[in-house]
Amino acid sequence: PYPLCALAVSALDLGCHSVRKGGVPKPVYNMPSEFVRAQELAKEIDNAPSEQRLRLYGLLQQATHGQNTAPIPPTSEVVSRARWEAWKRVGIMTMDEAKGQYVKLVLQLAGRRRAEEFNAETEALIASGQGGDDQTEEDKAATEQINLDFLKAVDAARRATMEPEQRMRMYALHKQATAGPCDEESPAPNDIMGTARWNAWSALGQMPREEARIEYIKLVKTVNPSLAVESYEDEEAEEEQPEPEES
Repeated sequence: PYPLCALAVSALDLGCHSVRKGGVPKPVYNMPSEFVRAQELAKEIDNAPSEQRLRLYGLLQQATHGQNTAPIPPTSEVVSRARWEAWKRVGIMTMDEAKGQYVKLVLQLAGRRRAEEFNAETEALIASGQGGDDQTEEDKAATEQINLDFLKAVDAARRATMEPEQRMRMYALHKQATAGPCDEESPAPNDIMGTARWNAWSALGQMPREEARIEYIKLVKTVNPSLAVESYEDEEAEEEQPEPEES
């Protein structure tokens, strides 16, 4: 069997679907990162049946290149022939439909917990990225960049090694970034971990979601310096730097 990451190709354009709870796709035209995120999530899946892996490959090809017009490989090239046939079976499905079906299938294969995390992040980013009519194009672009960097940081954090204090801070910032200020009741005193997490989240007070995302990105960057994101530290330094006095 071949891992899903071996079947993936780079997307030249981005998806435009969101996902309802339960994994059913719905159109959301201000969330271009979901299809790309699903490709990253697919790399974590290593136990899918061969038929499902080939279906994912076919949907991914359809989503990024359109209908299959490639020449059929010879029967001696078993893997290439199987992939070609999987792509061909997608038929005349549009690229947007293929993206939605790809996301849906990835979430089904990823399992309930990861699918719920994916959906929660998607809904939170959609809510924060709507902006409103009074938001400038520059502001919208900046918000989108923060959201994309936040998603990169979330993915990197799952593989990062860090101290317990850093992990707790990261948990709190993630909750603030996706759910907003803590409005949940304090756990029972005997729930030590639950209480520690609740305290860490509550300590962030009314920190805005976007600020929490930036702080989360910066924290992940400290434990994973190779994380390819915008340099928010430099941006803040430029803002805080006083103007030279006139002589």
